[in-house]
Parts: sequence; structure tokens; C-alpha cells
Amino acid sequence: MIDDQYLYRTKRIFTNNEAYFTPLAAFNDPFDCQFRHHLKVSKKTRVNFLIDALKDAQPELNREQRRNLVAQYSPEEMDERLDNALIGASKGTAEQFRIYCLTSVPDDILMWSHYANSHRGFCLKFRHDTETAFFRDTAEIQYEASYPVVNVFESDRTEQYWKAITTKSKHWEYEKEWRIIKMSHHANIKRFPGNLLVGVIFGCKMSEDHKTLIREWCAGRKTPMQFFQARQSETKYEITLHEIEPAAGSA
Repeated sequence: MIDDQYLYRTKRIFTNNEAYFTPLAAFNDPFDCQFRHHLKVSKKTRVNFLIDALKDAQPELNREQRRNLVAQYSPEEMDERLDNALIGASKGTAEQFRIYCLTSVPDDILMWSHYANSHRGFCLKFRHDTETAFFRDTAEIQYEASYPVVNVFESDRTEQYWKAITTKSKHWEYEKEWRIIKMSHHANIKRFPGNLLVGVIFGCKMSEDHKTLIREWCAGRKTPMQFFQARQSETKYEITLHEIEPAAGSA
């Protein structure tokens, strides 16, 4: 959507080919990117995991000292410390991911209501090219009734979170979502090749002033742009998309 608070960022989508990738912590669904730990492993594996986890918590200790410390844990304390170590490791990994959300259904009423300022915003149309770096780490979302289960002892943290990030509740199945997943280390802005952005859909309640702004921002783009107008059906609970002529002088 176009919001005065984010006007500069919105403009740079069209003038600088910039996409804003969202940190996981900023997602509005608390169930998103969750998973369950698979803990049915040998005691030796659990002990070694805790020994390695202590390396970050108490770096002044050598491995033998850490092993002796873990050996003193009661079964209950070992379970508690293992849970805390897993939570800490997961949180640290999660903070490194940045996500850009896409959909294959640009005419869904609920998504326009939720993500485009109640149909006052716009939708971008990209050309999907898996050969470019921008789209290389793209995955289709799987919709399930339960959290995915990952074995932290048999896979690395990136694999664990990839599975979590690409699984959502069945409640969201109508979104037909795809996600571009990047390990960005706190960098939220990513540039995309200009020829990948090929169109803009104006929401059915978008103001004429905002449409004019987007047309002006697109005027200098090298790749020809398509413009579409979303229209509310007079007889059905649906919107239809109609291609409209580009503004005079557009590239």
C-alpha cells in the first residue's frame, strides 16, 4: 500500500528496484515459522549438544571442563537446559532470516483487505525467473494442521528454519503463498533486476493521486510496465483485473 510514513520506501521500489524483506519477528501471525523439536536421541547426543552449547555461554571453560559440568546435571536439569539451549539457538538463527512474500493469486479479496490497506493499495507483478539470484531461494508454502518437526541433532539450523518458514497453518491455504528466503544478517533491503518487475495492479479503492504517483515513478523504467485496475464485481463476491493503458511518456 502507499502510506505517507513509507512513501520514500514505496517510491524506491519503482525508481531503485528495491524490495523490503521482513524479519521473522515482524510477522503478524504468532504461529508462523514455528516448529517442534524432535528430541528422541541418545543421551550421548544430548550431552554433546549441551557441551557445545556451553561453549558460547561459558567460553572460558575448555571442553573437558564443560563435559564435567554437564555430567553433574540431574535428568530434570538436563532436560531444562537442553530446552533453553534449543530455544536460544533457534532464536539466534531466526534473527538472520529475511522474507519476501508473494502469491500466485492476485485477485483474492481477503489478501487485498489484509495486505493492501483494504483495497486502497497496489500489487506488484513479477516475472518469475529462477536463474536470477533474487528468485533463487524461493519456496512454495506448504499448509499443514500441525507444526513441522525437525531434528536439531541431525540437521543444521538453516535446514531447520527453512522447513519452519515454508510451512503454515491450513487456515492460510487460500493465500497460495511463495516466499523468497534470504540469510541477510539484518539487511532488510534487497535490490532486484529491473526487468523482473513487469506490472502493477491498482486496488479497486486506490486514489487517483496514488495511481498517478506510481505511473510517474514507473515512467523512467527500462522494462515496459503493464497497469491493471482491480474492480469490484456488481454480482459476485470477487474482484476482476482489467489491463489499462500506460500513461503517456511511460517507457
